Amino acid sequence: MNNSNLEFRKIKSLKFLYEVNENGTIFRNVKSKKQLKIKLDYHHSEAGHYVTFVHLGGRSKDSKIVRCMIHRIVAECWLGDCPEGMQVDHIDRNSHNNDWRNLRYVTISEQMKNRDHSNISATGSENLAKARAERAVGVVAIGNNERHEFKSKADCARWLGELYGIDPEKIRWRLKLYRKHVYDFDLIYLNAETGHGSSTEQGTVRESDLTGNYTTAFNKGKQQEVEMRIKHDEVMTE
Repeated sequence: MNNSNLEFRKIKSLKFLYEVNENGTIFRNVKSKKQLKIKLDYHHSEAGHYVTFVHLGGRSKDSKIVRCMIHRIVAECWLGDCPEGMQVDHIDRNSHNNDWRNLRYVTISEQMKNRDHSNISATGSENLAKARAERAVGVVAIGNNERHEFKSKADCARWLGELYGIDPEKIRWRLKLYRKHVYDFDLIYLNAETGHGSSTEQGTVRESDLTGNYTTAFNKGKQQEVEMRIKHDEVMTE
């Protein structure tokens, strides 16, 4: 790519004294157009990130040398100010590719998901899978004269989402709250280690409580609400 054809933008966080092009390959002084040296810094990762150093404050006693990470500067100029609590992520996982189209603002957890975990040892991978399995909570969905078992709440949410044509994430948050009834199905949450239903103190229900209608024990509040509305309507019509 010909860098002479790339767009340059002034950097707000550096008091507009410096500018960078859209893929971060050239960093220069706005007035003199003097190009600053960019080098790889391995402080944050084995692959390294491109950085440069700028002088701010002129000859005053408050002048200082500032270390700038190129990918953050490019993101600032093309994506806007970084939201609080978020970080710059390389979409293709290549920390050397600082083109603004390859950058995005994400949370720390989202950035961790986009990392390359191929160098994790076999034992580490096995332990990670085991830990995830132990955290998983099985779910039994009963309704419409059907019974379905799932290894995790995520699996159950995906199935219900496909069945009702709804985004699974909108269902998943209900399962995270251990809701006992979702759409046409009563739900039982299973203990991950034993496969048995959890205690009622954790918000789960026994299979004997399930009848598939709104008169079940755990829907007693809903039934009372309906009965109150009926009584209210009768009073109003008298």
